[in-house]
Amino acid sequence: MEPVQHDVPETTILTPRPASDTLDAQARAAPSIEGYEILGILGRGGMGVVYRARQKSLGRIVALKVLVGGAHADADLIARFQAEAEAVARLHHPHIVQVYEVGQTDGFPYFTLEYVPGGSLAERLAGQPIAPREAAERTRELALAIHAAHQAGIIHRDLKPANVLIAADGSPRVADFGLAKYLDASDQRTRTGEIMGTPSYMAPEQAGGITRSIGPACDTYALGAILYEMLTGGPPFRGHDPMETVLAVLSQDPVSVRRLTPRVPRDLETICHKCLEKTPKKRYATAQALAEDLTRFLEGHPIVARPITRAEKLWKWAHRRPALAGLIAVSLLATILLISYGTWKNRQLSAALLSTQEARVRAEENVRKAIESAARRITYVGDRSDQPLQSELAFFEAIRQQTGNDVAANHERALAAGWAGYIYSELNDFPASKQAFQQSIEGFQKLCEEFPKQIQYRQELANFIGRHGSALIRQGDDTAAAAEFKRSIEILDQLHAQDPQAVEYRLLLAAHNNNLAQILARSDGDALPIYNRALQLRRDLLKEFPGREEVRFDIAVTQSNLGTYYSRKAQYDQAEKTLRECLMEMAGFSDELRSQVEYRRTLASANMNLGNVLAQQKKYAEADKLYSEGVREIEQIVAALPESVPSRLMLIDALRNLATLRIQQDQLAEAIAPFERMVAVLQKLVKEFPDREDFRNNLKQRTETLERIKRVVNFKPAALDESPASTPPGK
Repeated sequence: MEPVQHDVPETTILTPRPASDTLDAQARAAPSIEGYEILGILGRGGMGVVYRARQKSLGRIVALKVLVGGAHADADLIARFQAEAEAVARLHHPHIVQVYEVGQTDGFPYFTLEYVPGGSLAERLAGQPIAPREAAERTRELALAIHAAHQAGIIHRDLKPANVLIAADGSPRVADFGLAKYLDASDQRTRTGEIMGTPSYMAPEQAGGITRSIGPACDTYALGAILYEMLTGGPPFRGHDPMETVLAVLSQDPVSVRRLTPRVPRDLETICHKCLEKTPKKRYATAQALAEDLTRFLEGHPIVARPITRAEKLWKWAHRRPALAGLIAVSLLATILLISYGTWKNRQLSAALLSTQEARVRAEENVRKAIESAARRITYVGDRSDQPLQSELAFFEAIRQQTGNDVAANHERALAAGWAGYIYSELNDFPASKQAFQQSIEGFQKLCEEFPKQIQYRQELANFIGRHGSALIRQGDDTAAAAEFKRSIEILDQLHAQDPQAVEYRLLLAAHNNNLAQILARSDGDALPIYNRALQLRRDLLKEFPGREEVRFDIAVTQSNLGTYYSRKAQYDQAEKTLRECLMEMAGFSDELRSQVEYRRTLASANMNLGNVLAQQKKYAEADKLYSEGVREIEQIVAALPESVPSRLMLIDALRNLATLRIQQDQLAEAIAPFERMVAVLQKLVKEFPDREDFRNNLKQRTETLERIKRVVNFKPAALDESPASTPPGK
């Protein structure tokens, strides 16, 4: 029998390239910073990329923030980056991320920060409220940190859950002072009418672009908005688009906390709403005062803040609805006052409309960043059976259903539909996957037609056409999958011709060529030139960026697949050489990468593939060793992901290889253990999936073989028919 192949298409994650961005390859890649070893990317912002890095001199893990574009960045961006470094360096507080070093290497300004491993408060909340006392305690800690910043003459201006990191002990750390403003007059980087921040967490004076009014009270408002989200699961204002959110911040009052979450104590609701007052003077005088009132609440003492009175509620209602209030006014004076207020408010709103374009752009970018973040999570979740896929699906489906018809909404829908299609494919819901991918591809095609010069849309179109091809592979439709990969490669070749140095195009081209080659290999086509192109693209990238470990890993993956192809063609010498190169490459990776499931699967596959090649050449002893190592790797994966169906199927194939090899060497007694483990895994699968006939048939066959082995342990039965299974990784 021919070896069973298990090809898995690549799922390369890319950050969409800004349409107007023509940064060189050096700016888009991880730079080499003397004294630091870059271990991976923690996140990207408007100004810089934050890497997880090891400071070699002290052996500690740090967050390394590097300016996007390096020396090629515009002067304003460099000034803001330097201002952030200076701002954080001036602050020393246990709840503010600490800066360690500020420097510049080869034109790349950078600074290193305390590494906070627990993710962000936004990830911790994920749309769900937390216990009121915990929310009060976390807000108190944040308020003390912000008061320390104000005492140092710095306003944060962009406080939000995404900029609050969670330490190992659960306490918060304020991060990202990229929009920080100095209280002295020397800070001239923000012009009148320029809106800085995130709409859902902006104070009204900030949302209206009233620069002279932006002071410490803006941060107090943002602390209230964060507390509101911790108590209710969402920010106080969130419209269908950034403009609607800004207008709501300017003209509406938030829904009361206890109306959304009745279990919240009334005093804590009062504290929260005092922070969210429209007028700065009505908020807490300082962040310290807010912290003190929260301490009173936590200790059971009376708070200073008082609930809003009925008269104040009526006045606010009249301000929000001047026309209706005018109809029921009992005096001409009241009517005049309301009309005057309405005129003033209309002017304020008109000014806001003219000055919120940057807020719209920033909020749209935040949505795209949220989509990218979710995409990274689902791609590296480890397996399609994992629960996170289901929760991320709801996020993408919500974006697919939004009703806006502007360019940004159409773009977001196309992105979300593509990722929803990916998830449905991982969950084996192929009709839903096809529908979602069709929506995504058609959406990007329309964007490409409307904006032919926006290369970002063409790149994303190629990306999701390729992902649709991967879904079709999972569905078993290699013919349609090959057609999709050819479409995506054609688009990417055009982009690559326009910008040969663009890293994104070369990464995608390598991945999609690899996937196309796998399909051709399965159909006995000439896959060698396609594999070689994927390999060459990756080797060229490695020459340019020798420190990029992910490129080295991709090379190892392609070598493993290519070795399997040579084995199919009975070119065993070439197969052995290629697979040994793969394993040698994989031995040199960092501990962080070696601990990832994707690495372990690839390593196990390479071991199994080389074992198959050696078994064909009757080099049984080394083949047995490689098979055993492969089994150990996959057992570790199954231990980490016990519900993973693909990992358990991979384990069955690895055990089959090992058992078959021992049968071929007349080591029947040694073959019993792997067969028993196979049977145990299959029994669990049959119990979990009683409708899967293939599982039942496989269990029956393996059980019968095991019984025959046990009956004839003193000789090799001629009837035993087992042959090795080959498991290429095919990232």
